[in-house]
Amino acid sequence: MNFEQRASNFAFEADAVKRRAVSCDGRASRGSTQRYALMKISLITTVAISFLLTSCVVLISHTYFVPNPSDGKPVRSSSCGFLKNNENSLERELGDFSISVTPQYFSDGKLVVNLFLRHPSPVILLNPERVEVRETTKGVVLATTNTKTSSYGPDRTHPYTLSVTLFFSQTAPEINTLAVSLHQGALFVSGQEITLEPFRFRQETSTDLYYASINC
Repeated sequence: MNFEQRASNFAFEADAVKRRAVSCDGRASRGSTQRYALMKISLITTVAISFLLTSCVVLISHTYFVPNPSDGKPVRSSSCGFLKNNENSLERELGDFSISVTPQYFSDGKLVVNLFLRHPSPVILLNPERVEVRETTKGVVLATTNTKTSSYGPDRTHPYTLSVTLFFSQTAPEINTLAVSLHQGALFVSGQEITLEPFRFRQETSTDLYYASINC
């Protein structure tokens, strides 16, 4: 075999080795892609199973209060809750001070009104006896049956928060619209009295998806 033939055979064998290497690399690449796809499906399945184990979604009919947007910013009162009708609170901000008002029905079907007041320092004073809740359609002032007050903070992640809950004997059939008013002498921040216009709501009933989770 002359030199030219040996060179030609060597080139042919080198090309064959190269083709086998490319083929092997292609199979490896496809195998890697398949493994990635399986890992991705496995991750999605794990997340879905975790979601099902830690949460619950049900379709139910519920009665709730719709905030009047001219009286503040409608916001959610909870990270869980209803899918569509989830902005059931009114919030106002005055500098570093903020207040949110949330009327809702307790587990026994009776009305409660929650007030959350926040400030970087514990300088908030609220007199629950000067807070009026009125059924405005009938013009009736509702009498509280109980009051609960608590506070927490401030700390690295939360401002000082004062929580006041007013309990009432009224149930949904007795209410159409509500106005929550803080009368003179109700609210002081840093020793200064704060005067606010009423927080108004209307009651509605609808069917909606409710999302509950152990993480809420």
